[in-house]
Amino acid sequence: MVRLKLFAIFIVLYCFANIIVDLKLYSCVGPAVVVSDVYANKIKVARDLFIKPINFPEPKYRIKITQCYNAWASYQDNTIVISEPVIKNFSTKELAGILGHELAHIQADKQKVSVADQIDNHWKIDVMGAELTSKEVMIKKLNRMLEENDNLFKTNGFLMYYFPLSYLEHTLSRDDFMFRIKKVNDHFK
Repeated sequence: MVRLKLFAIFIVLYCFANIIVDLKLYSCVGPAVVVSDVYANKIKVARDLFIKPINFPEPKYRIKITQCYNAWASYQDNTIVISEPVIKNFSTKELAGILGHELAHIQADKQKVSVADQIDNHWKIDVMGAELTSKEVMIKKLNRMLEENDNLFKTNGFLMYYFPLSYLEHTLSRDDFMFRIKKVNDHFK
């Protein structure tokens, strides 16, 4: 009975540790700040790469001070939040792909596409973003996000091997990016 209790305690602690590792690796927690002039200029240059105008007012942009590589759209206040590593380390074309994707989320929201449907069919948002930018720009962005996902695994492989939920998160993200690349390529054949 004591062994069973110790085993149960071990499992609970292991699962808790797995959640902590997963949050550390994938969390985008941090303050959102106003875009500096340097970053505002990079966003403008990236927006100049668009081949099609958006059919709503230009959103406000914010930078999230965090270690993650991500961006997201806030539909209610027409804002796009970009994590600092993306704005700092992505090329202008890769940033244009990120912006195209996020602007497509806002466009889909204005077309009354539910958030659940946008998530379930995330590749359709990439296709809409590619129509705003180009297939080349969107594929470049998706490949870069795939590369960053793989870099996260390589850098933290030791942790991910010992904490299977983190490895599962990596694998699911990798599969999602590969699927989205295929769908964008297929759509523009």
